[in-house]
Amino acid sequence: MRPLAPFFIAFASLSAAAAFASPASAGEFSFAYRTSELSSSRGVAALYERIDAGAEAKCARYGGAASLVFKRAVAVCRDDVMSQLVGAIDNPALSAMHEDAHSGRFASLAR
Repeated sequence: MRPLAPFFIAFASLSAAAAFASPASAGEFSFAYRTSELSSSRGVAALYERIDAGAEAKCARYGGAASLVFKRAVAVCRDDVMSQLVGAIDNPALSAMHEDAHSGRFASLAR
């Protein structure tokens, strides 16, 4: 049986961080994954880590300054990119992992 070709997800970032970037750098973002990565909890966790790393790399370019405004913009961009990717993949286990990660972030901000 031939392995499945990777799926590609591309979208224009609509995050608040894009407002700080030049229009040329807002651009498209591509992310590839294989459906086989969704077949086990270990695979879902590894995929989520790759999504996190990809979102961080995509958004890090907006954080050129050390100001809190830019750091917040990078965090908002990263969360937006991750939410869009997880939503586009539309897998219950991956969505649950994302929800768990976000509930922890918001709880720590509430303190």
